[in-house]
Amino acid sequence: MYGTTLKLPVETFRATESKIERQKAEAEFVKKLKSTMRKLKPVEATNHAKERSYVNAYFLEVPFVFVRGDPAKTPLSPLYEGPFKVLHREEKYFKIDKNGKEDQESQIYGEHSYCKPSIRPIL
Repeated sequence: MYGTTLKLPVETFRATESKIERQKAEAEFVKKLKSTMRKLKPVEATNHAKERSYVNAYFLEVPFVFVRGDPAKTPLSPLYEGPFKVLHREEKYFKIDKNGKEDQESQIYGEHSYCKPSIRPIL
């Protein structure tokens, strides 16, 4: 609508009016329409980033985590890699020991490692 030519149906104006009266009526209508459109304010967008996502309390304590792998995999390949030892935790990410290298992962892509205390994962 913005920046385009405004087309009005002929039926909106009376056929009995003279050409000058019709042009005045059209000009008045367009003037009112422009004024109304200028007064419209856009609706403010919501900011979803302020909401905290749910993180299971157990996830903040586990010593090992699985990390979601590359999304482009074959259908029967596992979604998660690991388990990897957690070295350090922050609010939105954690650092893990990934094959001898320190790597930073988002908590969004992590999953708990439910291992019995007597069973240690192979690193």
